[in-house]
This record gives sequence, structure tokens and C-alpha cells, in this order.
Amino acid sequence: MKRIQINWMLVLTLLIGVGTGTSFVNKNQTKDCRKVLSEYVAQMAAVVTPRKGKVYHLDFQINAQKQDEKKPKSTRTKIYLSEKEKVYESDQYSFYQDEQDVFVVLHPQKQIIISDELAQKDIKSVFQQMVQLQNNIVQKGKIMACYDTKLNGVTLMKIQLELGEEEQRLYQAQEVTFYFDEAANTMHKVAIQFNDGHPLSHQEVIYHEINFNYKGFDRKPVRDILYSKSGQLQAPYATYKVLNTTK
Repeated sequence: MKRIQINWMLVLTLLIGVGTGTSFVNKNQTKDCRKVLSEYVAQMAAVVTPRKGKVYHLDFQINAQKQDEKKPKSTRTKIYLSEKEKVYESDQYSFYQDEQDVFVVLHPQKQIIISDELAQKDIKSVFQQMVQLQNNIVQKGKIMACYDTKLNGVTLMKIQLELGEEEQRLYQAQEVTFYFDEAANTMHKVAIQFNDGHPLSHQEVIYHEINFNYKGFDRKPVRDILYSKSGQLQAPYATYKVLNTTK
């Protein structure tokens, strides 16, 4: 059976945003885009996997459009990461992991897969890896524009980055546009324009919440999310088929 993995690298690559790169001063000559965003990335570089008692929470929406489609499809995703638990929830599939259990829930297929393959490797040092990845991309790319714009009444710094030839070939992407909220010191949106060879024409990720000290996570065994105390699947999973790959 093919292993199912959460694409943490994609999520956190887009979370971290721009690293260092070419300096571009906007029209009013008051802002150094590289300095502003490099300071933000430096903060992200200091982020490690959650310490005891800490919970990271990401709430974002992905709008992706395929090359042969006229309209994008949207998916809302929520991620909760603690020292021992990893929870990923979307309308397509969900992922639950703690020290005892790993569950992958495929919602359209109404299927629950019980696995023994922990995702430790995917999360352990991904923040640091993504900082380096973004630095490489931006150092070899070209900042085409950098200026303030308003989106839904919020003033954002918009940075358009054209990827270098090697990065275009590697990631099959031409351009990445970042919308950074200086006041909140967080990334608001990231848009990617892909090459013709990529299955997608473009994709944007809109961040509703990025919280490294989240207090609303109900910390309990992930098994209790799916099963009742009597061992039966509880709503809304009662009609789902269970596939145990640990046997």
C-alpha cells in the first residue's frame, strides 16, 4: 500500500515566506523589503518543534487551479502541533498522531487507515530546513516589485519574486508573490504562478491564523477523537470503513 504523508514541507515553506535576497525599496523610499522580511524569517528560524506545554496552530485556506480548469478549488485546513500530538484536519483528509496511534482519515472515501508509521521525520527540523530553502530561492531570484497594497482593508507589503532558472526547473514555478502584514508581523497570503509543465496553473495560500502559543487545543489521546470509550467509531465516523495496516 502506498504510504500517505501530510505535505508539511509545503505548508511550512509557505508559512515562513521570504528569506534574504535582493534589496528593493518601494516608491516612497521608506522601506527596505529585504530587511523587513529577513527579520521575520530570522524569527521563524528560531522556531523549533513545540516544547512541553506549547501548541502550534495553523489555520489556512488553499485555492488551487489546475491547468485545464477555469476555476480554482478551495480547501480549508487546520493544523495543531504539540510535543507529542500532530493533528491535521481538512475536508479531504485528516491526520491524527500521538505516541500510541496514527490515523489517516480519507473523507470522500469514508475510510480510516490505522498506521504504525510515525511522521517524526517530517516535522523534526522542518522549520530550519524551510528557512534555508527559502533563502536559496530568493538569493537566486529577482524581486520584480515591492510596494504597499490594501487587501480587505488591511495594508500589506506585496513582494513579487521571479524565480531563477534553476529554481524554475526544480519547482516548476515562475513567480511567487508574498503579502506580508508588517503590523501583525505575519504572512497574510502567498501566491504561486506555476510553469506549464506543472499540474497546477497557480495556487494561493491564505493564512487565517498562525499561532505559536495556541490555548484552544483539547489535548487528549488521538484515538478518542475517532472512538468512543466502548471502542466504537463515533459520529461523524460511524459509517467509515477501517483499514488496519499495522497487522
